[in-house]
Order: sequence, then C-alpha cells, then structure tokens
Amino acid sequence: MATLVYMSTTRPAAKQYVTFSQALEQRPWLTERWLRRAVQERRIPFFKVDGKLVFDLEEIDGYVAAHRIEAAR
Repeated sequence: MATLVYMSTTRPAAKQYVTFSQALEQRPWLTERWLRRAVQERRIPFFKVDGKLVFDLEEIDGYVAAHRIEAAR
C-alpha cells in the first residue's frame, strides 16, 4: 500500500536585502557612523555587490537584539 506524502506549498519568507542607505532609512535608530563601524569591525555580516554594501535586515536586528541590555528595576 502506498503512503501519500504531502509537501508544504508555502515558501519560507524571503530575506530582505538592502543597501547601506536603505538600511539607514528603514531603521531610524541606526546611525551611519555605527553601521560603518560595525562593517569595518566585521560585527555584522554584509555583502559587497558592485562596490555597494548590502545587508540582511534580519541580521542587523538579530545583532542588536543579542546585545540588548535589560533595564534595572
């Protein structure tokens, strides 16, 4: 007897890659100085495409979330 296997038709969410200026526009709390410094110190992953820096916004958000300091009560 054959067993039917159903495969999911939903695709994983596409990653949102943005350029340097788009990252600054979409994340108002991000400063140009911090982003340039994080790239220089290799703290966040990035691609270089045709001489432009390209970032995954989830990676930037993940970095910031991982370095969050809880408020003291």
